[in-house]
Amino acid sequence: PQPTRPNMNGAVSMDASLWGVDAATLERYDGFFRSVDVSHAGAIDGAQGVAFFVTSGLPRPVLKQVWAAADITRDGKLDLVEFRNAFHLVTLLRENRVSSNQIPARLDPNGPFHVHVMSAGTAQPAASTSSGAGHAIDLPLGPETTPHMSQM
Repeated sequence: PQPTRPNMNGAVSMDASLWGVDAATLERYDGFFRSVDVSHAGAIDGAQGVAFFVTSGLPRPVLKQVWAAADITRDGKLDLVEFRNAFHLVTLLRENRVSSNQIPARLDPNGPFHVHVMSAGTAQPAASTSSGAGHAIDLPLGPETTPHMSQM
């Protein structure tokens, strides 16, 4: 069930428990990150992100919302932690477990909406390390050589 109470940003809130995953899922997300980060820079840029996430079939405006929420450092790139959050949110959207009006303003690893490994019998998230400030990015259309989300 999807809660329907608006948050401070006017978005409809979602259940934080949707963000707990098992270790195998987290490793799968990491594998996708490694396949997109072909230069091993430790981050993907907007072109790489679009080329990958556009294969999800989600509308471009929704993907821009996801990117803006995930890019908490506002550097126009997604590091591994930011990518995990974007990937997971795209997955939740594709599975209709959340709707686009539930996308939070930020997928802050210190807040309730971030991917974390659930330990047996607990809802405590694993630690993560992305923070900072910078600038937003306009996502350009990238090359078609990136792995597809349909390979999930």
